[in-house]
Amino acid sequence: MKSKIDKKPIIYGIGLGPGDPELITLKALRFLQRADIVVYPASKDVPSIVRSIADQYIPTTCQEICIEIPMDEDSYTRLKTYEPYVKRIISAAQEGLHVVILCEGDPLFYGSFSYIYDAVSELCQVEIVPGVPSICAAGAVFGQSLARKEETITIIPAMLSEKTIETHLMLTNNAVIIKLGRHFKRIYALLEAMQLLDQAYYAERIGFKDEKICRLNECDTDYIPYFSLILVKDIVKNHD
Repeated sequence: MKSKIDKKPIIYGIGLGPGDPELITLKALRFLQRADIVVYPASKDVPSIVRSIADQYIPTTCQEICIEIPMDEDSYTRLKTYEPYVKRIISAAQEGLHVVILCEGDPLFYGSFSYIYDAVSELCQVEIVPGVPSICAAGAVFGQSLARKEETITIIPAMLSEKTIETHLMLTNNAVIIKLGRHFKRIYALLEAMQLLDQAYYAERIGFKDEKICRLNECDTDYIPYFSLILVKDIVKNHD
C-alpha cells in the first residue's frame, strides 16, 4: 500500500456548463467553494467567459490564475502555451493547496482543459467533474431532440473543410456544427447548397443573458462569436 507521502497531490477540473450559473452541478460548486486557487482560461485582453459563470461562487480569499490562450487554430492547441501555468498549478497542488480549474461546458469536450490534463496528470491526480455541454443546452433551448432511438448525431468543428463537413453530414441523422466564428458564412453557404437551411437552428452564447437562438434561415447576425453553433436535424431523411 502507498503511504500518504507517496500519494499524488490532487487537482480538480470542474465543468460549469454553457453559461447559466444555475447549471453548475452541486459537486462542481462544492469543489469551487473550497478552492484556495482558481485557474481559468481567457483570450488576451478579453474577460474570461468561464470566470463570469462562476463569479458569484468564487471565494473572496482565493488566489486566481488567468491563463491567456491565443484563439487562432494553429497556436491554440500548443502545449507550450500552458507550460508556465502548469508549473504554478503543480507547485500549488504539491503544497497542499486546493487547486480548481474552471472549464466552460464539459472539461473533456473540446475544452482547453484536456491539454492541461495531459501536462499535469503524471505528477498529480486529477479529479474531473463533468458539466453540461453546449450541444445539450442547445437541444433544450430549441426544444429539439438531439437523437432518438437508432438515430445518429455527429459533432463537427466548423474549421474543417467544406468537403469534409459535407461528407459527415451525408452520413448522419443529426449534426451539431460548433465553433462557428469566422467560418459561419461558408458553413451557411454549404447548408444552403445542401438544401438544409429549413431544418437548421442557430444559437450563440447559450445560457447567458444575451443568448441568441433562431432558425438558421432567419439569422441576421452581423457578428458571429466563436462560441456559437448550428443544429441540423433529419439530414439523412432529407437526402433519402
